[in-house]
Amino acid sequence: MEVTPFGEVTWEHARAEGEGFASREEWDAGHRRYWRLLGSPVGADTAVVCLAFRLADGP
Repeated sequence: MEVTPFGEVTWEHARAEGEGFASREEWDAGHRRYWRLLGSPVGADTAVVCLAFRLADGP
């Protein structure tokens, strides 16, 4: 888990979300549009939580 400014989310993290975006810029535009539609626009300095995990098999 990492808290980072929206404008500094890495392409590696964005791509790992698996939403099918072809570039960091496309990911950025899609997420800005989504949050704007929800009434919570984001800027480059907006703090976001980047969470990554790996699924494990068994105990």
